[in-house]
Amino acid sequence: MLLKAVAEILQSVERPDEVVAIRLGGDEFAVMAIGDRRAAADALGNRLREQLNRFAELAGHHVRMGASIGMACFPEHGSDISTLLRNADSALYVAKAEGRSGFVTFSPAILNQFDMQLGEEAGIKRALNCDEFFLVWQPQFELATGRMIGAEALVRWRDPASGAIRLPMSFIPVAERSDLILEVDKVVLSKACLQAARWAPVSADDFVCSVNLSGKSLQNDAYFAHLVLVLQQTGLPPSRLQLEITEGVLIQNSRSALNMLTEIRNIGVGLALDDFGSGYSSFGYLADFNLDRLKIDRSFLSGLEGSKKKQNIVSGIIALANSLGLTVLAEGVENEAQLDFLIAERCHSAQGFFMSQPIEENLLTNHLAARQGRMKDTDKFRLGISA
Repeated sequence: MLLKAVAEILQSVERPDEVVAIRLGGDEFAVMAIGDRRAAADALGNRLREQLNRFAELAGHHVRMGASIGMACFPEHGSDISTLLRNADSALYVAKAEGRSGFVTFSPAILNQFDMQLGEEAGIKRALNCDEFFLVWQPQFELATGRMIGAEALVRWRDPASGAIRLPMSFIPVAERSDLILEVDKVVLSKACLQAARWAPVSADDFVCSVNLSGKSLQNDAYFAHLVLVLQQTGLPPSRLQLEITEGVLIQNSRSALNMLTEIRNIGVGLALDDFGSGYSSFGYLADFNLDRLKIDRSFLSGLEGSKKKQNIVSGIIALANSLGLTVLAEGVENEAQLDFLIAERCHSAQGFFMSQPIEENLLTNHLAARQGRMKDTDKFRLGISA
């Protein structure tokens, strides 16, 4: 019914010998317009975008339609139909990557972007096959006692040729635009659970390892099956693992996310809401989703000591979490003033460069083995080691 509604909209712009619309397959349509002015083509594209991004009434239900549009023009973008269609499809790919309702006109730069994307995807596939990804760990501290109560797993990519270490921001967006993020998430989970199991004998009973979970994996049944298998293989108690999801994942995939998260909670794995306050902050899903922890986005910690508004926001988030029975962790603590404020506000826990930079597993292993999960009063909150 939705496809028919889209077809009717496209047919409404058809004009004999000037504009024709066809269905290419699935949910993809093509429009060919004959004209002598680029402005007319832009106007047609914008008009289609407006009509295709709205609510449609289907059998009494209001359904949100969304469409992205890519455009190529003769002769500058191709001298034949095949080339024009291919380049318009390339522009469409970019429009989708930029978000809902995009309208992008083809340019040679798009081909360069494609080449880079394909090259990066090939590199990620090689890294997965050759075990080039590894983890570093960001320690997390309980502020009332100074104890290290956990660590967040952060993925890194070691280039075998140069030995350079690549940070997630340089390759995760590419992986997320393809299905490669599914494999990256599985590798990270496997490595994290294996290491967490090794730490179990030398860490406190409440020491928890946190692992980030992408939106695509949250919608993929194979991830849950992999999670169960990894827990069985490593012998890691589920209570020692916490998966971190972002607000955007809950907003965009609320129903499917709820089903998956319910299964995760049922096997005893904890859940944390990452980057809280950074984008959506809808309180509705705090009631719908059975969460354990809220993580205050680092943007609220930046300049916290000099901003009364940020202080009020952070205080409010802490109070909200406490009222819901959730623990709250502040990310990105970079100085003593920020730490003192969080302690005064009874924030449960924190992580950040002021206490410790992300460190490799051997350093964290040595620390846990030496302290058996206990910190001396003289060096609370700070490890003084980095990697």
